Amino acid sequence: MIMGFSLISTGCYILSQSGTYLSDRMQARPVEKVLADEAVSEETREFLNTVGDIISFAVNDLGLQESKNYTKYTELDREHLAYIVYASDELAFNQYMWDYPFLGKLPYQGYFSLESARKTEGKLQEEGYDTFVSIVDGFSSLGFFTDPLYSFMKEYSLYRLANLIIHEQTHATIWVKKDVAFNERLASFVGDTGAKLYIEKRFGKSSPEYEEIFSREADRERFLSKMGELRGELETVYTDTSLTEEAKREKKGDVITLFQEDLRSRYDEEFKTDAYRSIPDMTLNNAYIGLYHVYYGDDTVFKDLLSHFGNDLGRFITALKPLDRTKDDPYKVIGSITEGPF
Repeated sequence: MIMGFSLISTGCYILSQSGTYLSDRMQARPVEKVLADEAVSEETREFLNTVGDIISFAVNDLGLQESKNYTKYTELDREHLAYIVYASDELAFNQYMWDYPFLGKLPYQGYFSLESARKTEGKLQEEGYDTFVSIVDGFSSLGFFTDPLYSFMKEYSLYRLANLIIHEQTHATIWVKKDVAFNERLASFVGDTGAKLYIEKRFGKSSPEYEEIFSREADRERFLSKMGELRGELETVYTDTSLTEEAKREKKGDVITLFQEDLRSRYDEEFKTDAYRSIPDMTLNNAYIGLYHVYYGDDTVFKDLLSHFGNDLGRFITALKPLDRTKDDPYKVIGSITEGPF
């Protein structure tokens, strides 16, 4: 998630939002000082050592950029970092985009205050947009700031922690300007693949920890497939010129309701984990459904490139590092790589 710079760079909320952002950083302590503090709990000590091991793996094994990210630690009195507002047209999958200096257009706006996030959401709803507010637990500021670790991350599973760090380090290593969908899909792919490799290295392929990953992956692929089908059904409704807007809204509601009812009734026979059990009780709309297209759109191009390099994620990342400076279409660049020699 790219959020840090967007929180304090633009708009009328700069004063109310930047104070919290900078305050969090002022509280951050260098990891080495935290580890040297005899009063620090064993839980925190183990967490920081694990993060150091993940970062070492990301840099030395995967070739991600070494930086000062995650070299400081902050104790927070909250269980997440901030709130993100997403929006989309009501009868089309056209995401609302916010324009940021240096970063270009991004499909989200970040806030530390839920009240501020809800205020923005309310304004967008008044304008007729579908909206969704989510919490976020990590981000990359792309080198504008040093990104710290937060105390709530101690509750994460090892796979989730490794995925988060590798995802954000991917953003810090490769960022294609004005193509947020590509950046998020790439970081999600590298985060997922890299975290699996980290668990394999630490525990081995025959370990319960490694086996659990496949249950999670299978569930995610199954759910993404269902979301793709839902999106397709809704697009058929939205593009049906024989329907009035009111009829489209009614059919939209019917399609989403049927999707949720089917998911609820078949959940235990189709899924192995509880990752998506709450979906039938959520308010689903275009803003929420569209997120899956941003973060988990068709990743075949990344799978093909990884296969091209013999499933060596390090070589995969090295090959894509020049994208951080290119203005070309990143997918065309990848195409030229896969068409070349192994």
